[in-house]
Amino acid sequence: MKFTYQINAEDLLAFQMFHAQQSEYLSEKLQRKRLIQTVLPLLFSLAFFYQGRWVLGILAVAFSVLYYLIHPYFIHKNRRRYFQCHIEESCQQMFSGPNTIEVKQNGIYTYAYIGTGAALILPNDRIPQEQIDNILAAIRHGKIS
Repeated sequence: MKFTYQINAEDLLAFQMFHAQQSEYLSEKLQRKRLIQTVLPLLFSLAFFYQGRWVLGILAVAFSVLYYLIHPYFIHKNRRRYFQCHIEESCQQMFSGPNTIEVKQNGIYTYAYIGTGAALILPNDRIPQEQIDNILAAIRHGKIS
């Protein structure tokens, strides 16, 4: 059994954004960056308050709070722009023609060959046949996630 499908740049961008959102490593890295870049102006504000420069201290606190609030918006926007540039530069060959998923079954496993070196391996003895049929139907209709 073979399934043929076509993806475009928007599909790949949606996948990249979803993957980045689900990545624990990226989330932790961004939280550390957000915290450090928020704490530094607060430290400067303490120095300004200590020196008696109240206006600069208040501005530093305001900048720190504002940065903490708008940081997620700018990160999302920058990440999207980065992925768009990456897709435009290096992923155009993915959109040149139809892609195929080939499904083969033997008595023990169901294999869905997704691409070179990539396969979905479903053990028939541990997954009920109706779930395997549902997975294959989802692949066929483009609704698998």
